[in-house]
Amino acid sequence: NRRTLLSLPDEILAIICKDISDSACSNVDDRYHPLPRNKASVGLSHVCRQFRRIALSIPYLWSRTLNFMSPGMVEICFSRVSTPTAEIAMTTTSYSMPMPYESYKTYLSTATLFSQRWRRYSHLDLAISMDGLKELASLTHGLDAPHLASLSIAYPFNSVAHKRRT
Repeated sequence: NRRTLLSLPDEILAIICKDISDSACSNVDDRYHPLPRNKASVGLSHVCRQFRRIALSIPYLWSRTLNFMSPGMVEICFSRVSTPTAEIAMTTTSYSMPMPYESYKTYLSTATLFSQRWRRYSHLDLAISMDGLKELASLTHGLDAPHLASLSIAYPFNSVAHKRRT
């Protein structure tokens, strides 16, 4: 019952919250995909005051963002991550269509405000062109990310090789 659950120590409730958010990703092919985890975390933070306090104190629940999130949700996630543990992801929904520049711009204009909290940056756009890579470079030029430990940008080799030959 609810009273028994809420009588558990906060440390145990934090483990339960983390497990619930992880289980929300069980049907997602990419375990990094943050949308199901973020939705579960928001739900947990609305159960009651005690769950809200605990959920807001767990950076893991809020540390992953994705370019398909609204700027408001990206801000909420970053506002709940006070240590440099944030994981940034940009990806496409299709391997045949490049991500529109506006998607980069909208997401990065919000996420770069919190770049000092970044730990991992992952960009997967297998349809990106050389011009798209240049746009990405311009959006992240001069970025202050002192805790960035992992940077991954996946792009189609043929678009870069084609530009070199011409």
